[in-house]
Amino acid sequence: MGILQLSLNTMLLPINTPQTACPIAQAVSFLLTQTGSRSLVLAFSGGMDSTVLLHELAKQKANLIAVHIHHGLQAIADDWLVHCQAQAQARGIPFVGIHVQVADTKRRGLEDRAREARYAALWQQVALDGVLLTAHHQRDQAETFLLRALRGAGVAGLGGIKSWQNRDVGRSLVRPLLSVSYRQMQDYANKEGLLWIEDPTNNDGFALRNRVRHEVLPMMTSLAQQSESQLAMAAQHSQEASVLLQLVGQEDWQKCRLNDFSWDVFTWRAMPWLRAKNALMTVWQCQAGVSLSVAQWQQVKMQFYDVGRDDAHPRFCYQGWCLLIDGDKGYFLSDKMLSVPEEIVAWEVNDKKQMTWGEWSVLTVVDLSHQSITVVARKGGEKIQTVLGNKTLKKWLQSQPIPVWQKIYWPVIYDTKTGNLLGWANMPATWLAADVSCAVSLSFLGHQAQ
Repeated sequence: MGILQLSLNTMLLPINTPQTACPIAQAVSFLLTQTGSRSLVLAFSGGMDSTVLLHELAKQKANLIAVHIHHGLQAIADDWLVHCQAQAQARGIPFVGIHVQVADTKRRGLEDRAREARYAALWQQVALDGVLLTAHHQRDQAETFLLRALRGAGVAGLGGIKSWQNRDVGRSLVRPLLSVSYRQMQDYANKEGLLWIEDPTNNDGFALRNRVRHEVLPMMTSLAQQSESQLAMAAQHSQEASVLLQLVGQEDWQKCRLNDFSWDVFTWRAMPWLRAKNALMTVWQCQAGVSLSVAQWQQVKMQFYDVGRDDAHPRFCYQGWCLLIDGDKGYFLSDKMLSVPEEIVAWEVNDKKQMTWGEWSVLTVVDLSHQSITVVARKGGEKIQTVLGNKTLKKWLQSQPIPVWQKIYWPVIYDTKTGNLLGWANMPATWLAADVSCAVSLSFLGHQAQ
């Protein structure tokens, strides 16, 4: 299981630190120090936020391009594209305008689909070691914290927007203004005489974020003047707590981990449930990249942690990954590893000695006296006459320390010409007569399954 690469917000300036210089100039200067010679791409909507960031980047002579995404969802979207191009060119910043198609124009879910299309287009403009910049600020963070709290998010979700995220192939997503307040953004824009676009959908009462922005946050500010910065600080605390939980989860997982796909159940169950859950959650999120709901974790607790029977074989699957327990071992496996091999392996005497079997194992010829054999997954009822009498695959498997989930797909061997059953993988060679030799071993992910 890969170790999580964790980092706190390296770009986040302290929220309540007194600042003698312009906070936006400070944030951009710090950004340029951190990014060095890496190429920068600014997501430039033309709104006040991204216009402020564009202006300050240009003032500090940053090497960047501005990219505007034309969604085609507003009647005046063409005018916005013209405006953004003019703003970039006036500051000597290279500009790229991109038209995207949003699959479904129904109002519900439209914002999410537009965001997906926008980011997909933006990342196409970012070099392999480049940086994508967005102009999210402190109010955006406060809104996100409230929205996720309303949805019952955990610590990781309440962490909200991250100021720095490392992505694939060395690229990064950076939000340098996340510690800057909305009022500071307004003051900067007015002082510099900036022109920007006002998106009418920002006042649409249908969107929950807009209601939080125009109704909830003003009410909270009337109760506590620093509510925006305090909510953003709470998000930062949540991010730090989330990192700490993941670090503890990694350490606890290492205590019970056997290999990349299994763990010792007794060691895991010896932990208090919250730590056992956190260790498993850390692995699940690292491998599967998704989170489980409270109800799903309760199901895992009842099936895997509270179970009192050693012969129970619980299975829980979600989003392409499964948890299983067999005896004293737990397994965390992808659906592919649990899929029954559908292929029929036809093996000639002169073929290479090893072949893959499904997604999780390797077959190796130990001895092959027959000219050709066929290997298929067991179907049930297989039995063979040996020097010790009749032997069945089912009873042999019951006597072996092989996980239940592997037994279901165990490979059996037939003579290709006659169709006679010759045996199965890892069957003892002593069962066969001296003049009958056909032995194939099965290795599971580099380890002997027997």
